[in-house]
Amino acid sequence: MFLLSAAYKISTNLGFLEPKIIYRNRNEFQGKTETMLTFYFKQNFWAGGLYRFNYGPAFYGGFKISQQFKAGYAYEISPGGQSASINGIHEMFLSYQFAKKKSFGH
Repeated sequence: MFLLSAAYKISTNLGFLEPKIIYRNRNEFQGKTETMLTFYFKQNFWAGGLYRFNYGPAFYGGFKISQQFKAGYAYEISPGGQSASINGIHEMFLSYQFAKKKSFGH
């Protein structure tokens, strides 16, 4: 698998915006590109959307429960041409950070 991504943080009065582009390529499928835009509100909440080319859009959000725990939700709209019985994909997550992140050069 090959993954290439680029992002940039833009500071605002309430937090920051992060536009991102990701390209993934695997032997099993043709390369996929997605663009994302996430707004982080005071480092405790985030919300955003993404678009996967030749697939469709998704929306997501989440919040910090504590320093180690985070929770979130995402909704992926079914791509065109899929079965009418698929109304989209709902995802929920709960994450735990075991160790403090290390910064580069330290």
